[in-house]
Amino acid sequence: MSGRLVGGVVEREEPRRQVDDGDLGHGLCVQHDSRCDREKRYAGNAAAHARNQTVRSPEVSVFTGVSVMSAGSEGIQDDIPHDTDRQTAALRLGGYNGAMTMPPEQESAVLALLERERANLVAQYERVPFDRRTTAPADGGWSAVQVIEHVARVETGVAKLIERGATMPRVATPGELADAALTAGKIQTIRDRATKVMAPERVRPAGEYTDATVLEYLRGSRAAMLAAYRGADAAVLDGLTWVHPFVGPLTLRAWFELIGHHDARHAQQLMEL
Repeated sequence: MSGRLVGGVVEREEPRRQVDDGDLGHGLCVQHDSRCDREKRYAGNAAAHARNQTVRSPEVSVFTGVSVMSAGSEGIQDDIPHDTDRQTAALRLGGYNGAMTMPPEQESAVLALLERERANLVAQYERVPFDRRTTAPADGGWSAVQVIEHVARVETGVAKLIERGATMPRVATPGELADAALTAGKIQTIRDRATKVMAPERVRPAGEYTDATVLEYLRGSRAAMLAAYRGADAAVLDGLTWVHPFVGPLTLRAWFELIGHHDARHAQQLMEL
């Protein structure tokens, strides 16, 4: 892969080079923009989804130590000092920076978050009556099976992204890495379903799975992501960023944690069926 990967890549309207299905997390393409263009694109998305957001039950980013409220109550709370660099402060709260290894207790908390949110996602799926799991809502939304397929596609993409991180140049500056921290606001954007978003085409469900097969696909995507994470060097996880279409650049370690919050978002969607 050529070019700088400081901010990763962003989705473009014009034709783009195709890559293996699902290998770019939330469906980002691989054609590079200038940094200015990238920032305009993700900043515009973030601004559009930040309006009128509310949050529910208490949740904490185990990546940054930032407390956040998920959907249901008003506003958002965090513990980041109100200094001139909130992202750098978030990294300090996380207890590590750069290529340093995440403290074991924080890594355990990340894994617990992923396990908890996945268990809830599956429970909400199984709550949907069997004969309705492949039926899409009348408003044009996804069926329960399609929701699970989408979640697994995104997770498969993150697994492939982490695997490929070892071959990507780590050229992000300290400031850019700070900007790629998983902050309370980014978590809120992912978890909150009050503002609807359109998933990139590459990670939309393709109808390839049934009720009998989709949970196996989900189990496989989790196993792949965990294997990629455990096999990755800390310098890769903390030193390389990739753009998320709605919240901007994230480190690969932040992408890993974000999957738990993505599960929470779609567990809420299943509750609406």
